[in-house]
Amino acid sequence: VAVPTAGPEASKKELLGWEKELLGIYVSDHPLQDIAQRIGDVPGIAYIAELKEVIDELVTVVCVVTSARKHITMKNKSVMLFAQIEDLTGACEVTVFPRTYEATAAVWNTDEILLLLARVEQRDDGVKLLAEHALPFSEEAVAEIGRITEERRAALAKKRQFVERSAAAP
Repeated sequence: VAVPTAGPEASKKELLGWEKELLGIYVSDHPLQDIAQRIGDVPGIAYIAELKEVIDELVTVVCVVTSARKHITMKNKSVMLFAQIEDLTGACEVTVFPRTYEATAAVWNTDEILLLLARVEQRDDGVKLLAEHALPFSEEAVAEIGRITEERRAALAKKRQFVERSAAAP
C-alpha cells in the first residue's frame, strides 16, 4: 500500500486566504498585522473606520483585497472593477473606473496588500471608495503615492475653482 506523501507546506498568505474564504473572516491572524507598525508611518494614512464623516476627500488607505469582480461597461465596453477591501479597522467597497483599472489592473488580486489612493463617497449603505490609484505596499510605493496624491489634489483644486467660477458667471 502506497503511503501518500505530504506536499509543500502552505504559506501564511495561503492559509489566511483559505480562512477568509471558508469562514468569511480572518481568525488566526490578519494579513496586515505583519506591517502594522509601518502603516502608521505612511503620511496622511486614513483608516476605514474613520471615513464615516469624510466626504469627497482624497485619502490613502493601506488595505488587503478580499475579493474583486470585473464588470464590462455598457457605454464603451471597457472593463471596470468592484473590490472589497479591509484594513485593521473595517471593510468597504472600492469602485475602480475603467481608466484607473487600465493603469492598475495587475494589483487587484485577492489577498494583495495595497496602498490605495481614493476619493471617499458616502452612501446610504455606508462608505464607498472611488479608486484614483493603487500600488502594492512597499517603501517605494509610499513615496510614489505621496507624489500622486499631490498631483491629484492640485488637479481637483483647479477643477473646483473652474466650477466655482463657472457657477458665479452670469
